[in-house]
Amino acid sequence: MKTCIADNCDRKQNAKGLCAKHYYRNKTYGDPNIVRFPWREDRSCSIPECLDEHDAKGLCRKHYNIIHKFKIDQSLYIEKIIDSNGVCAICSKECSHGKQLSLDHDHETGEFRGMLCASCNLALGGFMDDIQILRSAIDYLEKWGKE
Repeated sequence: MKTCIADNCDRKQNAKGLCAKHYYRNKTYGDPNIVRFPWREDRSCSIPECLDEHDAKGLCRKHYNIIHKFKIDQSLYIEKIIDSNGVCAICSKECSHGKQLSLDHDHETGEFRGMLCASCNLALGGFMDDIQILRSAIDYLEKWGKE
């Protein structure tokens, strides 16, 4: 089996003495050894306080999926994280599970509302964002002596 003629490549030769990867690079960039997106020295996610390595467009997989799932602008997302100062918009505490705050959104409109800890985010979801149910829950707690 003939191997690719590119530096340090031991893959099978296809066209012009190059493997498929190096053939594509040569065809696209004119040099089989050029990498379009070289890794940065700092491989951390561009979202503040995220320690995960970036996968795409400077974002870790989690943040990339959030930004694209909810179709929000990356700068708006970063702004909300910075504005939250690491605390939940409802209980004003850091996330009790040691995770980053969750992105809260309206399930009907998809509108981005703010950053919540996991507990508050789950609570709102459990109450189905229904204000009447939340008021009933408050009445129930007050009935049993909770302030």
